[in-house]
Amino acid sequence: MKEKVFSEASLDWLDMVVQCRSDASYHHVYDIVIGKIANDNVGETVSYVVQGIMRKEDAVERLKFEKINNQIAFCTEAALRELTFVESYIVEV
Repeated sequence: MKEKVFSEASLDWLDMVVQCRSDASYHHVYDIVIGKIANDNVGETVSYVVQGIMRKEDAVERLKFEKINNQIAFCTEAALRELTFVESYIVEV
C-alpha cells in the first residue's frame, strides 16, 4: 500500500493540489493521501497559483496563517478494501 503523508501545507503538498485542481486527467501513484484539505479559503490561494498570479512559495507562506483541517483520501480500490464498517447511528436535528 503506497501512502503519502503531508504533515503541513508545503510546496510538495501545493504541487499535488494544483495538479489535481488544474488537470482532470492527473493521477498520482498513492493508494492513500493524508494531509491538509484544500477548502474554500485554501482554494482561493490555490486558484491564484493556477492563474499565475501568485508564486507557490508565497502561497505556502500565506497558508501558514490559515486554519486548515486534515483529510484522509482513499484513492484506490485497494485502499477502500482496508476499511471496516464499525457502526452507524442516526443524528437527530
